[in-house]
Amino acid sequence: MGLSSHSRNEIIDIAKGIGILLVVYAHAYLPLSSVIEYFHMPLFFFLSGYTFKESDSIKDTFTKRIKRLYFPFVLINAVFLILNPLLFSIGLDEKSFRAEDYLNQFLKIITFQNAQPIISQCWYLLGLFTVSIVFKVFFNICGKKITIILYAILAVVGLFMVSYDIRLKYGNCDLLNVVLISSAFYLTGFLSRDYINNLQRNAPYIERGTVLAVLLSGIIMLVSRLVFLHEGGFKGNNFNDIIWVYPAAFSGIVLTLIISSLLSKIGNLKELWIFLGKNTMIIFLLHTIVFKAVSALMVKFFSYDAPLYGWGGINGGIVWNCLHFFAGVTIPMLVYYIVYQIILKRK
Repeated sequence: MGLSSHSRNEIIDIAKGIGILLVVYAHAYLPLSSVIEYFHMPLFFFLSGYTFKESDSIKDTFTKRIKRLYFPFVLINAVFLILNPLLFSIGLDEKSFRAEDYLNQFLKIITFQNAQPIISQCWYLLGLFTVSIVFKVFFNICGKKITIILYAILAVVGLFMVSYDIRLKYGNCDLLNVVLISSAFYLTGFLSRDYINNLQRNAPYIERGTVLAVLLSGIIMLVSRLVFLHEGGFKGNNFNDIIWVYPAAFSGIVLTLIISSLLSKIGNLKELWIFLGKNTMIIFLLHTIVFKAVSALMVKFFSYDAPLYGWGGINGGIVWNCLHFFAGVTIPMLVYYIVYQIILKRK
């Protein structure tokens, strides 16, 4: 029996839910964060490739990306730009903008160039916006086969550029490098739709092979990260051995998809993961802001001597880092719930 579109999307939503928890976990400096950082953002490029709609026009895709990626970027960055005097006064911003700085900063925001330091993870929105729009343009103009070839070439070019430290910046990230490297994950997500749609259909096979698949993926990911890769990240393309980025990232993606398939069969727990997966944006945008609140408590009441400005929270050890993680997930969800209830009551 084939899967309904609802069934197919469950695995994707669950994978998004797992992915956003991994993002917050890694940003909270918890154990194995440096391993997770090699696949949590590629996972979202991959999942976006899966959801690519061949039937949409270029205009339709552009309009959707404007609403779902550009508008959230502009809105939250504009809010923190306006709040700069307050943030500076309480130590959450390093620089107090002069009157003439505001226009320059605002122009950078509306041209998708610059994210405010407290939410600098927003580079991802620009990267995904560019990767998905370029893929749609290629697909509609050149056709499926040519687009697949072109995006495979882009991935190879990205490897070459990063290997030779060729960087082309736009705003606060190496945009072209991010686009080229991430094109491999987006393309693979697009090409893997049949495999993902078959996960539940082939459940008995998956269950028999789950242990082996999980172990193999985990081993590849750990070996890639611990043996061949040092500290790095996709925003700045800081990799000492770029070839091993792909095995590390793809093994993490496969591991996430297998776990998502298994979770899709567990009743109420499944609904929780789907809920998280459908609300990744609010967690993504707000978790580092929540981190600042937790860090402010550390400085105010527990005598931690560390600056609060910049991105992320204070690395205060396992207990505090766990608190950052817990708050970074639950408080954005609480905000969402309160706002949703207010809107619902008005209707």
